[in-house]
Amino acid sequence: MDLHLPFYAAAGLSLVNAAYGFFILPESLPSDRRAPFSLARANPFSALLTLARHREIGNLVIVFALVVLAQLMLQTTWVLFTHFRFGWGTRENGFALFCVGLVAAVVQGGLLGTLLRRFGNVRLALAGLATGTVAYVLYGLAQQGWMMYAIILANFLSFAAGPALFVTALIADASCSNPPPSDVTDVAMDAVVVPQPCQDGTIQLLECEPDDGAVVEDPY
Repeated sequence: MDLHLPFYAAAGLSLVNAAYGFFILPESLPSDRRAPFSLARANPFSALLTLARHREIGNLVIVFALVVLAQLMLQTTWVLFTHFRFGWGTRENGFALFCVGLVAAVVQGGLLGTLLRRFGNVRLALAGLATGTVAYVLYGLAQQGWMMYAIILANFLSFAAGPALFVTALIADASCSNPPPSDVTDVAMDAVVVPQPCQDGTIQLLECEPDDGAVVEDPY
């Protein structure tokens, strides 16, 4: 097989994804709330500085950056580690990484809403970070290849940590933009906000209580 083929296939899928977003997905932000495009606003460092002005969001950005750093370190060393520890080649690593992608797709695409409603965004993020930490240690201690698959499956909550942190950032951003009344002294941590697609293509934030239905907030 041509070694360039996986890169060409990934590039093609990325192009299809970009075309789908540009031609099919509608813009959900109302026109009166859109800011004009400028290079200064598109600068990623300016965006980070803007986030840093809000202490709650800035701390979440640091946590998310550390999570991504750990994931990138794992991805960088995975093939070398499994080759020297288990003698894995491209076939074995391909199956293992396919399993990782499958678990991530199932958790983020099918179970995320249920997990957020069951545990709440904060508890889910903490549980995902904790299980991810334990899983990384177990990867290093594994003595047989099948153990890697067992750890991948047991580590499913870590795939929900990133989205849970994102939902937490949304709530923190909304709190900064619209602070609660001064007489409100406590907020129920069991309430979660779940992005929900609508029939017209927009996305609404659903604030879900554990015991009853959902309250639909303004679409964004």
